[in-house]
Amino acid sequence: MIRFALARVWLATFVALALALGHTLPASAASAAADSSSADASRALDLLDSQSCATHAPLTVAQVTSPSPSPSDSASPNASPGSVSSASPSPSPSPSLIPVPRAPNGPTQLLIPLPTPTAGAPSPPPIPTPSPSASASSGPVLLQRESPRPSASSSASASPASASPSPETVATPKPVPTLGINDVAILSDTVGGGTNPGEVFDWNGNVNILYTEGVIVGDHAHYDGKRFIDLTGHTYVRNRADDSIIYADSIRFDTVTRKATLLNGHGETTQGVERGKFYFKAKTLTTDRNGNSHGDRASFTTCENPRGGYHVEAKSIDLKPDDKLIARSAVLFLGALAVFYIPVIIIPLKHEQGINRAAGFIPEIGYSQVDGVYVRARLGFAPSDDYFGYYRLEYYQKTGYGLGYVATFKRKNNKRLANINVFSRKYKGISSTTATNFNVDESENFSPTLRGQFSAAYTGNYGTGISLPPNYNYSGSVAHAAGKASQSYTFQRNQTSGYQSSNNFGFVDQRTISQNLTQAENISYTTNSTLTTPATKIDTLHFNTLTHLQSIGASYDLTIDKTESASPSGIDRIPELQIRPNNLLPRFRAFPISTQFTIGEYSERQTKISTQAYEAALNFGPALLHLGRSDFSAGVNVKQDAFGTGDLKASVAQNITLTTPLGSHFSNLVQYNENNSNGPQAEPFKTYEIISGASHGAQDVLRIFNGDAYVLTLSDGTFFNRQAQPLSYQLSARPSRRSSLSLGGAYVPGPGNGFATTNVQILTPFGRDSELQFFTNVDWKKRGRLENKTIYYSHIVGNCYEVRLQYNQSLKTVNVGIELLAFPSRSANFGIGNQGPIIPQSFGNY
Repeated sequence: MIRFALARVWLATFVALALALGHTLPASAASAAADSSSADASRALDLLDSQSCATHAPLTVAQVTSPSPSPSDSASPNASPGSVSSASPSPSPSPSLIPVPRAPNGPTQLLIPLPTPTAGAPSPPPIPTPSPSASASSGPVLLQRESPRPSASSSASASPASASPSPETVATPKPVPTLGINDVAILSDTVGGGTNPGEVFDWNGNVNILYTEGVIVGDHAHYDGKRFIDLTGHTYVRNRADDSIIYADSIRFDTVTRKATLLNGHGETTQGVERGKFYFKAKTLTTDRNGNSHGDRASFTTCENPRGGYHVEAKSIDLKPDDKLIARSAVLFLGALAVFYIPVIIIPLKHEQGINRAAGFIPEIGYSQVDGVYVRARLGFAPSDDYFGYYRLEYYQKTGYGLGYVATFKRKNNKRLANINVFSRKYKGISSTTATNFNVDESENFSPTLRGQFSAAYTGNYGTGISLPPNYNYSGSVAHAAGKASQSYTFQRNQTSGYQSSNNFGFVDQRTISQNLTQAENISYTTNSTLTTPATKIDTLHFNTLTHLQSIGASYDLTIDKTESASPSGIDRIPELQIRPNNLLPRFRAFPISTQFTIGEYSERQTKISTQAYEAALNFGPALLHLGRSDFSAGVNVKQDAFGTGDLKASVAQNITLTTPLGSHFSNLVQYNENNSNGPQAEPFKTYEIISGASHGAQDVLRIFNGDAYVLTLSDGTFFNRQAQPLSYQLSARPSRRSSLSLGGAYVPGPGNGFATTNVQILTPFGRDSELQFFTNVDWKKRGRLENKTIYYSHIVGNCYEVRLQYNQSLKTVNVGIELLAFPSRSANFGIGNQGPIIPQSFGNY
């Protein structure tokens, strides 16, 4: 008992002495060697990745091995204010980490704990507990690099403790604080300033500010003790995904909002870019915790050399990763030449299947004989992910101008999606009219089993110089599907103003009665009215039902098809039964045989004929044989019809093909087909089971080839009617890897015939990053005159955008367009291969 009491007194004395030493000894020396800032940033991003999931426990900073410290190092006053003291030495050489609560206020300096000293080294004193009365705002956690501390042998030799070490004592592990999800940590070579909450800190050398969204790097940093950290010297910000980096002259970081403000910021990113990088800069650039950036007096480009390509200067830009870029009061520069002013530019940076976010900001310039010089542009807008689109602006020198609006609306729960497309063209000159096209469609998911689609369209603009009555079209459908049954209801109205109109109402019901039995009904009612004199109206009711039964031996289809109309057409089946046996004569696998038997009652109301009909159809083949190096294929189809009127019809169709390779550069194909029929051609019905007379023909196709270097195809044939048939030729060649040549036409035997026209298509390089395509027809009857010439020329500038030129002789048009290589799927289609017919088929074309 006496020994135990003495031990307790000795232990208490030792703890008191250690506490006194902890308050009086000087701070430890700063780390003498540090890793490079890029390596620190990489480790920091890895550290942040391990903290990304908020459901996991906070990451604990582990211990790092370093040389044994001197007593002065162990008594550093820069210890964590959130540490918990421990006076009991541990005999374990590898003590476990002790989690401690975070300090409620003020910046925290975290020292990497030291390893257990060897025998003879003094035991470090416990770390003092921080005062709970700190009132400063929460600040960053200070980290010290994993580097050896400076040697302090002179101080150790003069210390009485080092002269008489106690072999029984070992180092007490220092409690290590943890980094929370929203914490901000600092890593640097040296630290200076106060150690209490609310005091000022300064960091020097490879400073890294680590936070959840990324890392900020600089040479020097200053903390005001409240919330702001100012970095200078080679500063930059790198995001967590490591696909964006922004450089600046200086950076101010807000530890509360985690927002960084950069002076003269310039950066690059690959987010939403399909080729190359997206470069941007601003006088003042601010990035927030979500990765969004806002810049004033800014510019952007996708060219490495903007002066050699293009760039856009704007009053302000807003960059939202994986969403969009917005530039306001923008001016487009080609090289150093300002060519276009745009109030707002929106470039989508996300992809959505089935949703068109196309919006280009570089206008298309061209010339046509009808419209003269024209300029067409699309200006995008996207206030939110649920509402976006673009405006169409078009000017034509001779014929006027046009304005358009294209937008997409959708709900966040994906229950509704609507598209609106409006374009109005003001024509000048003799007509001086305004023509408009309008189209809207909507998809609605009322419930998981009930869906609807609705659309309305108005077409009044058919093209320059074309005046036709406007057309209206409305349609809608509602479909319900649940389990083994589904129903749909449809409506459609079409009207040409002043001429005609039609309405159609439909109903479809499909049911799966069992695994082998299905049933479907289709009912429709149509009205057609003509508005011209004399006005007429025709009502039509159509009913169709199909019952399908599948058995082991055969499949059965029972059809009822009936139409009631004042102007009947077609044939009624009341009813018709088709039987298709399965596996007929299975032993003849080399020569397969299939059959179909049909029996029914048929009515042709326009001829007022009703009778029964029976048909047996047998199909033999195709039979495949190998004869030496040749491949032989043959097939025969036989049909026999009998009608209740006593009429009989029969037909036989044969087809034979022989393919023979001739060496390694030739192949020959011979094909023969023959049709024979017997019986009345159009009896008893005029529209059902019509047969043709006898016919036969043969064709020979010779191919001469050498890999993909060239392929020459010559084809000739005969119908055995003593008339020579044309000889067709087609040559495809690749003179080089980047060029191709295609020739095609025909030679017609006989006086005054010969070669008529030859189509020529050429694709060839035309300098570095340039390509030329040429299409024309050679008219041999006009001494080889080239007609219908079309020329395409494309050139890539600065590996960032492509210039496209098009000339079309027949349409007498010239187009000039530019496509950004970084956003090809979202830029405007500049007309290369996109001319289409004069009457527009869709609103997607200019």
